[in-house]
Amino acid sequence: MEKSLIDLQKAEDSAQEVGDDLRKAFINQFRAWIYYERGDFEISREYNEGWINLMIKLLPDNKKYYEFGYNFNSALIDLKEGQLEAAKSRLPEMEDALSELTPSQKERATFSMNLIKAEIMLKEGFIKEAIDAMESISPLNHPSLNTTYTLISNNVLPDRDIAARAYLKLGDLDKAIDEYERLITFDPDSKDRRLIHPKYHYWLAKLYEEKGWEGKAIEHYKKFLDLWKDADPGLSEVEDARAKLAELKN
Repeated sequence: MEKSLIDLQKAEDSAQEVGDDLRKAFINQFRAWIYYERGDFEISREYNEGWINLMIKLLPDNKKYYEFGYNFNSALIDLKEGQLEAAKSRLPEMEDALSELTPSQKERATFSMNLIKAEIMLKEGFIKEAIDAMESISPLNHPSLNTTYTLISNNVLPDRDIAARAYLKLGDLDKAIDEYERLITFDPDSKDRRLIHPKYHYWLAKLYEEKGWEGKAIEHYKKFLDLWKDADPGLSEVEDARAKLAELKN
């Protein structure tokens, strides 16, 4: 993430030189996502404010779509900070924006909003309802990833393991394992082209370890650490995976 921020600064310097304000808006949006992943929510909010204001100024015809994205990002931050009511308060504006979006924008926005709703259900304790909501969500249909923005924005947010976490709250390790296994398995018949998040291997390894399946746990701790071999120092998941792997090997 540190290197990502350094590269984004280089990109912003280049955009500044040629007067590319639209690129600067995208850069701020990417920064908001990175700081969200780092848990620096106050800074993430600042960049979220920065990109939306600039984007609406430059592309006013897409105002509703960008406002949806702003509220979506804000709701994610609200949920991470435990501000459940604040997250719920953003839903009416998100739903209001849907009627003014293009078909492709509406598809993606509806998908994103349904994920937020499922996350809210889970945090409110409506666990089975959250699972049902995830099962009813249509997959994100993007047969082609023809732009950098599409590739990145489809993969950075949000967490897609809501059902797995819900099964864990019910104490059903087997179904949680099934869900994580589904998330790490590529389906060639699906038009969902999002990448597999390395953290799914980490959480799956922990569940395998809890079940006593040491061989599988070792396999997925190794996979996670290989994918994140260049991760920033001190990331809790990486430190834990290294310790667990060493313990299991011994």
